[in-house]
Amino acid sequence: MSKSTRLIGVLLFTLISMFIAFRGLNWHEMLSGIQQANLWYFALVCLGYLCTHAIRTLRLWLLIGYQGSYGSMFSINTIGFLAINVIPMRMGELVRPYLMVEKEQIPFGEAMVAIVLERWLDMCMLLIMLVGLGWFVDLPNGVVVEGIDILSVGQRTLGTIVFIGALGLTGLIGFGEPLLQRFVDHPNPLLAKLSHFILSLRDGAHRLFANPLMALQAFVLSLSVWAVTMVAIWFALMGFPDLPNGLGVVWSVWTITLVGMIVAPTPGFIGVYEFFCATALVLWGVDRVDGTVFALTLHASQLFFTLAMGSIFVIKEGVSIQGLVKDSRSLSNE
Repeated sequence: MSKSTRLIGVLLFTLISMFIAFRGLNWHEMLSGIQQANLWYFALVCLGYLCTHAIRTLRLWLLIGYQGSYGSMFSINTIGFLAINVIPMRMGELVRPYLMVEKEQIPFGEAMVAIVLERWLDMCMLLIMLVGLGWFVDLPNGVVVEGIDILSVGQRTLGTIVFIGALGLTGLIGFGEPLLQRFVDHPNPLLAKLSHFILSLRDGAHRLFANPLMALQAFVLSLSVWAVTMVAIWFALMGFPDLPNGLGVVWSVWTITLVGMIVAPTPGFIGVYEFFCATALVLWGVDRVDGTVFALTLHASQLFFTLAMGSIFVIKEGVSIQGLVKDSRSLSNE
């Protein structure tokens, strides 16, 4: 499939996502909902984003063996996340390792290992969030049929499936290399990519746990990233006085939104973010219009922070996102 065909496909998918997220909504009601919100809380939300970004940078610096300076790694992380958000088809993923090579002379292979470790840690956190959502979050609006709360049963079942799946993945990462190697060159591209992905997680896990102290520090920093993010979302919910804002709500909103972003990564996660975030709030009895208003506002704050911070460092470093993406792809193909 050609690059232009894939780009058209991504744009069409983004438009479809936006249609699904916003169909049938009254824009006057949504504008009224935004006007009634206390947007001063979003100053605290952006402060939370800044703290999260600072911790993420510290974690990446740790995973790369403290090569370079923290300030340089902060700049690299900021520009990299800007590229991931604005460039379609996830073509911005290689910008961070490329900048590590160019700015800090870190070997490309080492930079990629650090990124894989970062993703592995985030995946572990998401699995924990999914199990928590399934087992410990009590949704207020069940669907009772013949005395059985189907929604609650489905929740617990989902948590159990995720837990069993996590154990299976752990087993593959730890002991499944011979099995996975059989599928690396499988004619089915999906099986081949999945095998490569799990093998990369395996290599990352082995590298991480080869240094137990570093592994412990990385997990603590990862927990901190997700905890601070949830606090930021709590502040956002506080800005909408009619919305519930308990721990279960925050947990549901962030977990379900993240799943949507992973399943359907549109450019900037436009449409997908709003749909899944609003759906999470609907589970808590929130009207779809109010849920979408909140989702739009929260997403806008995240995009604003990412674009503003990224643009500052792009100007400071004297680079262009398009040029970085092109050069990073060329380097990865060498």
